Amino acid sequence: MERTNKLGSFVYSRQRRNDLEIVVSILANIKEDGTKPTHLSNKSMLDYKVMKKYLSYLIQEELVKQLDGKIHITEKGREFLEEYKRLRNLIQFSTNKTA
Repeated sequence: MERTNKLGSFVYSRQRRNDLEIVVSILANIKEDGTKPTHLSNKSMLDYKVMKKYLSYLIQEELVKQLDGKIHITEKGREFLEEYKRLRNLIQFSTNKTA
């Protein structure tokens, strides 16, 4: 989905991201001290209205919480992100092993 150009900047393909990729992007872009929704929308490359729908879901599932106008990742959200990274690395390892 993402690669870097010669200058080291991220270049995103025109493929649509699935829900999991969007959720991971949102969670990964939340700073430790919280992130304003508009900044999170920009960092996650999502339309603000679309991001708000995902945030509603993430709040309902207790992966994030909203405090003082900022979005904060919860412990459950951190665990989800770590498990996602672990599984992604496992899949990449097994793919490289069979190639």
